[in-house]
Amino acid sequence: MEEENFEEQIDFNEVIDALLDPSTTFPARYLSRLSGVEALDLEQLAATWPQISPLRRQRLLEDMEALTDASFIVDFDEVFKLGLDDDSPPVRKTAIRGLWENDERSVALRMVELLETDPDPDVSAQAASGLGKFIYLGEIGTLDQATNERITQLLIKFISSDEPEIIRRRAVEAIGFSSHPRASDLIEAAYNRRTEDWLISALIAMGRSANHQWIPHIIENLSHEEPLIRLEAAQSAGLLNAQETVSHLLQMVDDPEEDVKMAAIWALSEVGGLDARAAIEGLIKNSRDDHLIEFLEDALENIDFNEVNIDFDMLDIFPEDEEELTEEDEWDEED
Repeated sequence: MEEENFEEQIDFNEVIDALLDPSTTFPARYLSRLSGVEALDLEQLAATWPQISPLRRQRLLEDMEALTDASFIVDFDEVFKLGLDDDSPPVRKTAIRGLWENDERSVALRMVELLETDPDPDVSAQAASGLGKFIYLGEIGTLDQATNERITQLLIKFISSDEPEIIRRRAVEAIGFSSHPRASDLIEAAYNRRTEDWLISALIAMGRSANHQWIPHIIENLSHEEPLIRLEAAQSAGLLNAQETVSHLLQMVDDPEEDVKMAAIWALSEVGGLDARAAIEGLIKNSRDDHLIEFLEDALENIDFNEVNIDFDMLDIFPEDEEELTEEDEWDEED
């Protein structure tokens, strides 16, 4: 007997009925039915969406967000897009987060609208965060220059405005991805405010910048008295692959705050090198915590992965060199 596909047995009307029934928890098995939802089903969901309770809409998108983080095979983007136009600010905010992997220009432009016009500051701030990804796409050439410039100028405008602080800070974090001439000055200005929140935003932007000019600032904050600042500084050190921070990160593996300790370990795995490897191997040897050991083993694998990538980057040079040498040899023979 041919094995039946369970997902095909879920009629979409069952999903709709479950969403409309506030008396019972929405069955987790129905979530997969909303992945890659087809046009007709999406149309039915869109027509039903306003009738679903705001809290259920929010919980649904949060569950989808969690599943997206845990799996590469689900695609809830069309449902998240519905959430961008929701009446409920928490739903709109969750929808923006859920579209973090989406690279469509239309989504970027909708986030521009939300940043400019949404009445809820938290939603506008989340839109500013979401636009950071599109700045990055513009930097690597997968988003058209005009859209990239529009987003960049909008973020610069908001950073320099009198909008609520949460929006301006998220805009600073997003501008970290940009090579715009004003980006460094804006990050430096945020850093010089010296309040905890602004310092965290500046450090996030520094880590995203791929600019080693920030390494002294990052080193300065690896020993900051506030744990969240130490954590962000460690993460930025890793993102910048800052070899100068290794000795400081090695000291942080004994940080009393667990989150800071884990951030330092992962930063070491990003920076790599013999000292980082030896430190992580030593932690594995001396640990009796299975969860920590698993994390440390992942960190070692990350070092291996990064080193292999470096090797491949080096190997990419050789075919071109070989071709150049061959051409030179041919010219020598002709001479």
